[in-house]
Amino acid sequence: MVPGSGSGSVRELIADGWSITLEDLAVLSPYLTARIQRFGVYATDEITLTPDAYDAHLGVDLAEAD
Repeated sequence: MVPGSGSGSVRELIADGWSITLEDLAVLSPYLTARIQRFGVYATDEITLTPDAYDAHLGVDLAEAD
C-alpha cells in the first residue's frame, strides 16, 4: 500500500478501489517525516575549519588601575 500525499490519502486509495483494513491503518504513523528538520538545520561546511589559537592576554596593565 503506497498512499499519495496529503491528509486524504486513505480516502483516495479507497476511491481508487483499494481495500484498506484496520490493520493497515494501525501501522500508519501520524508523525511527519518529509521536509521536517527535526533537530534544526546545521551548517556542516565549517566542521573541518580549525579556530585561531586562544590568546588570554587582555593587554591591560592592572598595576595602573589603582
